[in-house]
Formats: sequence, C-alpha cells, structure tokens
Amino acid sequence: MNNTDNERGNLSIDFLAGFTIFLLAFIWVASMVSGIMVNLQSSHIDYDAVAYRTGVILVEDPGWPASPPWEFSTDAQKYDISRFGLANSKDSPSILSQDKVNRFFCTSFIYPDDYHTRAIFGDNPYRFNISVRDEETGQNQSVGDILPDGYGYIRRLVKIKSPSNASIGSSYFVNHKYNNTGVPSDFNVSRHEFSILINNTRLQTEQKNPMYQIDPVREQIMINITDLNSTIFPSPLTTNLPVKIKLDSIKVYKTEGG
Repeated sequence: MNNTDNERGNLSIDFLAGFTIFLLAFIWVASMVSGIMVNLQSSHIDYDAVAYRTGVILVEDPGWPASPPWEFSTDAQKYDISRFGLANSKDSPSILSQDKVNRFFCTSFIYPDDYHTRAIFGDNPYRFNISVRDEETGQNQSVGDILPDGYGYIRRLVKIKSPSNASIGSSYFVNHKYNNTGVPSDFNVSRHEFSILINNTRLQTEQKNPMYQIDPVREQIMINITDLNSTIFPSPLTTNLPVKIKLDSIKVYKTEGG
C-alpha cells in the first residue's frame, strides 16, 4: 500500500500573509471613500420641507420662554426670546393666541434676522414670507418678502382665540348691592372701592376644552365697567349730565391656592 502525502488541505504562510494585507488595505480604502462621500451635499434644497417645519413650530408650539410668556416681553427684552410660537398652549395645537399673533407681527422685530433665529432656524440665509389671514374679516397680517418663483409653501388651517372679557353693568351692581341705597346722604360719597375676584382654579377645571379655557396667568383679560351714570344716580334721580370718574388705583394680587 503506497503512502502518498496529501497536501491539498494546507495553505502556505505566504498566501495567508498576502491575503491579510489585501483585506486590511481594502478596509482602509473603503473607510476613506465613505468619509469623502459624507462631505458631498446636494445643491437642491427642499423648500417645502423648510416651510412645513416652520409651520409646525408656529402653530403647534407656544414658544419660549413660556413663563412669563414671550409675547409679554418688552422691546428691550426681545433678545431673551429663543423661539417663536403662536399656539395658545402646548396642549392646544392649531389654536393660536391673539396676543401672540399681534406680538409676532409687531414692528419691533426686524426682518429677517429676528425671525430667522427664532422661527426658521438653519444655517442657510432663507428669505421668507409668513402671513395670517382671518377668513371672517378678511384681515391679513404679513411679514417678509414678496414671493418669488420656485418657493416652498405650506398652509395651515387654525383658530385664533380672542382675549377674554367681562362686563360689569348696572344690573350687576344692583344684584350685588354695590350701588347707592337711595338715601340722599349716600349720593355725596366721592370715593368707591370694589374688588373683582377671579377664581383661576374654577376657570381651569370647569371648562375642559382648551379653546374656551380662560387662563389669567397667560392671557390678557378685559373688564368693562358700564352704566356708571345710572349706578351713581339711581332712578328716579338719573341725570343725563356727564359724570367724571377718576380711576386712581388698581391692585392685582393672587390669593393662596387661586
């Protein structure tokens, strides 16, 4: 029986060394090519995507700072505003605050610099136009350039929440006995004091819909005092002569738990 050497399963050391060097060189070249490709960017900019991102920021975000709200910042404090947002709150997207809208379009902000850093973002020096149109009144508020050819576009349907208000008239004074009692000596009273209590907890808990909630901390509240003539001079002593009233003091404070 012949014993023959079978070396078909053996690899020479030279072949292994050469293959290893080739593999290392291939990996190095592949890593260099991928690094070069990372720096290649397309010259095309998706303006629709930029417009969409800006629309989301404006109508779904209340902006920053949130407390106190950025729209209450004075012109000297505008540099403390880091982000514009028109939403009434983060829980009510697409419901805008009228105060935020008015502040956003005021002339104290400089186009495009103040808007670019707080609403558009990005390194590219975009030119843009942002408009809000009231479909009921036809009023249009706008900031930016005239639209050129080839621009990105996004439209959002939103609702704008107007400032809350309350009216205090003669019937309210009578029901709460704020008016004169009818005694002639009461008509000579030259000074009246009254208080208006706003129950913030009740306003927040009884109304669950954010569109109708009243938040005195974040919103402006208008209080109208009417029928002063008939209140000061109750019937039948009501006079048509003008009544001069001086409002010399307003105090606003927050009660505990309110």
